[in-house]
Amino acid sequence: METIFIDENIPYLKEILEKDYKTYCFKGRELNCQTLAQEHCNSLFVRSTTRVSENLLADTDVKFVASATSGIDHIDVEYLQNNNIHFSFANGANSNSVAEYVMFGILLYSFNKHIDVSKLTIGIIGLGNIGKKVAYYCNKIGIKILVNDPVLLDEGYKFPQVCKYCELDELLENANIITNHVPLNINGKYPTYNLLQNENLSKIKKNSLLIHSSRGGVINENDLLKFLKQRDDVELIIDVFENEPEINVPLIQRSIIATPHIAGYSHNGKINGVNMVLDDFENYFSNKFDRIEINNIINNQNSNSLHENLSECYNNIHSSRQLLEDSLRLNDILWLNSVDRRDAFDKLRKEYPIRFEYLKIDLDEYSKLFF
Repeated sequence: METIFIDENIPYLKEILEKDYKTYCFKGRELNCQTLAQEHCNSLFVRSTTRVSENLLADTDVKFVASATSGIDHIDVEYLQNNNIHFSFANGANSNSVAEYVMFGILLYSFNKHIDVSKLTIGIIGLGNIGKKVAYYCNKIGIKILVNDPVLLDEGYKFPQVCKYCELDELLENANIITNHVPLNINGKYPTYNLLQNENLSKIKKNSLLIHSSRGGVINENDLLKFLKQRDDVELIIDVFENEPEINVPLIQRSIIATPHIAGYSHNGKINGVNMVLDDFENYFSNKFDRIEINNIINNQNSNSLHENLSECYNNIHSSRQLLEDSLRLNDILWLNSVDRRDAFDKLRKEYPIRFEYLKIDLDEYSKLFF
């Protein structure tokens, strides 16, 4: 019988697979090569807390790896390819969850500053799955959109008329709201590590909002903190940190919302991720599994389009996602020593409550806009 290891924070997957396979659950940061080898693991399902590389997989029986996440900077894809290990990930599974997080932050900022959203300009760095959804929602409520994505530009992508393409410095100089949705790339033609740092952070205009919910390391945290100390007119919303579970306490204290890397943690996003990696697992092993239960959970949820009554939208997102409460919980662990704080950060993520998305994309409108 095939043996499967599953991160304990991936919901429903063990219950679905254990009828046909020998399954083990593990803590993301504690998995090691010896355990995989001893238990003759064949397939491995992880989340972002498990670094998958030669150190983990050498001399094991693993032939299938899936990450129930959209980001894959924790995966050594080249090693998997070179060793004929099939790899799957949930690209875009939690994109609406993160986009909703961003929109909640924008609405909070506009209400606090008493600014009509139609007077705002957003700069979206990275127009992938999340960036497109942020642009879709912003367009619906009249926010002007600037976009920077050199990868798409080089590929000849035709940017929608509602999005003005500009270079990064121009975007920073002209947007009231800046949000980044790029993968973390250390090397290559389009590196994003420290994409925002001292030199270009200084170009951000007065009375702006910076939302950081992509990957820690895309913004240089030391430079960001220095910048914010000099510029008390700039607001920060932060969800990701470079050295997780180590977190940047001063940045959290300087934020209007600070959360423990949960922007994509809606229950919708998690179920989407399970479905996506299961699709690939089924294709790889020529098997089929019953998913009626998890699909019914999503189908029975009431979701809504972003509409003109922004106060109602804000209140409903607030009620459904409880992001301000998440921010309070993160702030509550700041007084702990560094070791206990790391453990508490992981616990906040591991024990994250079931939260459903409120906002829903109209697929016809979305397709006409971007494809």
